Amino acid sequence: MGRGEDTKDEYVFKRDEQSSIRLNYHHLIIKHLCGYLIHPSVPIQQSSFRVADIGCGTGIWAIETAESLPKSAQIQCFDISTEQFPPEGAAPANVSFHEHNAFEAFPESCQEQFDLVSMRFLLTVVNESTAATLLRNAASLLKSGGHLQWLEPDMSTTTLRTSKASLETAAVERMIEMMKKPSADADTRWVKKLPQIFLFQGLDVIQETRHTLAPGYRVFMSQTQLMALEDFCGKLEQAGDLNASEQVRREIDLVRDEMRRGVTADTEHVCVVGRKL
Repeated sequence: MGRGEDTKDEYVFKRDEQSSIRLNYHHLIIKHLCGYLIHPSVPIQQSSFRVADIGCGTGIWAIETAESLPKSAQIQCFDISTEQFPPEGAAPANVSFHEHNAFEAFPESCQEQFDLVSMRFLLTVVNESTAATLLRNAASLLKSGGHLQWLEPDMSTTTLRTSKASLETAAVERMIEMMKKPSADADTRWVKKLPQIFLFQGLDVIQETRHTLAPGYRVFMSQTQLMALEDFCGKLEQAGDLNASEQVRREIDLVRDEMRRGVTADTEHVCVVGRKL
């Protein structure tokens, strides 16, 4: 399933080995945060359960999920890029990978074929004007009565945490603002409106579950944030924007120093589950 020639890939990070390590490490933290791969409100059929993973990245969610499902389950993974897919034959036999831009309609052969669609961490490539298009395309994959789960950080909840009140926090505060708007077109406020977007696309909202990271895990999340900033710099350098990259790298040094002293950014994550009527 290819993408059109005029498709523009807005991903703000690289897709090399280090980027994949970051995604996999982040996945493990999020699995601890949520305590599930598939939201508990989603019924799992014991036979012929079909799952679509949109924006699958390295495929780690799909691979872990396949291990927890009946052997008869099938998981199809979709991403705009194949660069972080595992090597052929590395994933379980019931997990397959396909190149597709989810902002474009899926082929008819895929529509109304899935019991569950999973979407996660699309914050940097989605804004309020495109969220509805993406959700409409994703929902088209669902059978009647099928479920869609979408997990994102809600940046409007981001709070500074410090181990001591006297600590300097200016660099981490600037990092938070950068995370809220990683590119000129980015707008993360749509996450708070996910339940309404579900309803507008004809999905009955089953659950809206919010998750807060345990204090002892905040340092691990901070490490992924630093890795993301490094990744962002690498993408700027790939694009030839060396001045911007140099500025961000200076900020990274300041952020790293504050985090080592005990400053973290704490963000709630929200998982919205909808059912197709």
